[in-house]
Amino acid sequence: DLFKEINDIYGHAFGDELLIETSKRLKSYVKGTDSVARISGDGFAILLNNIENDDVIKDIVTRVLVGFSKAFTIKNTVLHCTLSIGIVTFSSDKDDAGELMKKGETAMYNAKDSGRNSFSFFTQDMQNTARHQLNLKHQLRKTLKNRQLSVVYQPVVSVIKEEVNKFEALVRWSNNGEWVSPMEFIPIAEEFSLIIELGEFVLSEACIQLKKLKSQGFNDIVFNINRSIYEIPLNQSENDHWLTIIELHGLKPSDICFELTESALAPDKRNNEVLFNQLRAAGCTIALDDFGTGYSSLSYLRRIPVDYIKIDQSFIADMSTNHEDNIIVSAIIAMSKALGKKVVAEGVETSEQLKLLTELECDFIQGYYFSKPMVAEKLASYLTDFSYSHSLEN
Repeated sequence: DLFKEINDIYGHAFGDELLIETSKRLKSYVKGTDSVARISGDGFAILLNNIENDDVIKDIVTRVLVGFSKAFTIKNTVLHCTLSIGIVTFSSDKDDAGELMKKGETAMYNAKDSGRNSFSFFTQDMQNTARHQLNLKHQLRKTLKNRQLSVVYQPVVSVIKEEVNKFEALVRWSNNGEWVSPMEFIPIAEEFSLIIELGEFVLSEACIQLKKLKSQGFNDIVFNINRSIYEIPLNQSENDHWLTIIELHGLKPSDICFELTESALAPDKRNNEVLFNQLRAAGCTIALDDFGTGYSSLSYLRRIPVDYIKIDQSFIADMSTNHEDNIIVSAIIAMSKALGKKVVAEGVETSEQLKLLTELECDFIQGYYFSKPMVAEKLASYLTDFSYSHSLEN
């Protein structure tokens, strides 16, 4: 699990030693009549013979996982390393070796997606899901090449000024007439290394539309652009790339706010802090999205220069009926203000939620209460016709 990160942090020589120690440890947990092989950079396979039933397999796999709970000591560094294991059983009259390996890998990725440090037996449903994802990957790659995705924009409303200050840019995909949820295709873009191309498309499209808005006299609008942790450059020499795109479209860095989830603030991502400081020094602002659903370490807020904290909509949805959620929202707002951060409440849909958030002195509101995401062509008229008090009346 996470071998690439181990290589990035400790170096390839360290990683090679870990692979050697891993192979020794794996061999110690199987019989001499079984086979252990390294089949890829950080992938191993175990072939077990004469297995009577699945319970025997589970016993062996559990023994391996428990064995790997013990730390490795490499070059005076103590490191814990876990495994994700996929299992496929077979008989001699069906799959060939290649097909078996594919099924085993499918089950292994299912174990990784389930949280790692676990095992999963192959099922036909897994294969169907894997084929569906692979098909979507090919279609998404083609769609990106032809720039056939669309971007919609949801207003972010200032409670104090009672006006629209920002729009969040959100990518949408109509695949042969059927809408594919971002919850489905964005993880695929991340897994198959399409996320950088996708992110650049959204940023470029948003810059084009923001430039049009400014030419119509809406000079104080800022666009929020989401960024995946997988879009963050590993090398500091590439940190200017986002700013370059903004400047190529004739905009200032202060016109863009980058939204990042808490995972992007994790301390093992070494270039993050440098990048975020560089963006803010240039004039961009940073928003921490979905606050409360990720790592939630307050130390990150102290280290990373965040301007806005966005409270996840899961806390907003029930705050009018759930006392605990109300307390959590109140605490996040109070803490954010004490740290000098502005607060955005996401997913606001009712006047009661808006009233409670206003009483708690939340700075910005985003959600269906004011508007669903809209196409770029409607932005100017929405801004012209917007009335905070009229929205409250309706």
